[in-house]
Amino acid sequence: MDALKVLQLLEKDKVKEAKDYLREVIFLSTKSPTEKSRYSAMKRFIKYATISCNLDYAKYPNFIEPYNIFISPVAIVATKEQIGEITSWNSISHSGQYPFKSINDILREEKIDGRQIDFKKLLIDASIQGYKLIKQEFLDYKFIVKVDNYYYKLINLDYSYAIIANGSKPYIYTLGKNKEMVCLQNEIGCVYILRLNQVYSPFHQGRTIFNIDDYT
Repeated sequence: MDALKVLQLLEKDKVKEAKDYLREVIFLSTKSPTEKSRYSAMKRFIKYATISCNLDYAKYPNFIEPYNIFISPVAIVATKEQIGEITSWNSISHSGQYPFKSINDILREEKIDGRQIDFKKLLIDASIQGYKLIKQEFLDYKFIVKVDNYYYKLINLDYSYAIIANGSKPYIYTLGKNKEMVCLQNEIGCVYILRLNQVYSPFHQGRTIFNIDDYT
C-alpha cells in the first residue's frame, strides 16, 4: 500500500478516492501476480477503449451472466473474473443505452473449427521486431495478424486478450456471416475483435504481418 498516496488524498479532502484506493489494495492483496496482471489489463482496456469514443458503455464494464463484459469500438471481452473496484455500468447513472441484444447475440454465436494457438509466442516474436503495447501503436498501428485471409490489428488482440490471459494456449475462431470477427477463448472467457476493412493491398506496406498459421 502507498501510505503517502492515501495521506495526500486525505489532505486534499478526497476521502472517497482514498477509500476507493484502499478497497482496491485489499481486493488485490489476495490475488496472484497473474490475477493482478489481468486486473491491470481491465483498467488499461478502458483507457484504450475511450481514446477513440466517448460512449458510456465503453467506460464501464457490465455483467451479463456469467461474464463481466468490456466493450470498445472494435472489441468485446467477456471474463468470468471479478472486476474488483472498477466502476461498473450498473453502479452509476447514465443517459446511454447498453447494447444488451447485440452482445448476447455475439456471445451465443456458435464457435466451430477452432484451432489452438501459441499467442504468447506470437507476442514474443512481435516484440523482437519492435512491437510494444503503447498508445502510439494504438493510434498508428504497424503490426497486423492474418487469420484466414483476414487482417486484425495486433494491439487490439493484445490489450483485449490480456484481460483473460492465464498462461494457457487459447482457441481461435472466425465468426460472423462475413467472418468479420475473430474470437480468442480460454477457460476464463473470450475476446472478440473486428477485422480491418482493408484486404491485403499497398495499404499494408510498411507494416509487419504475422500469419496465425505459424502459431498453431
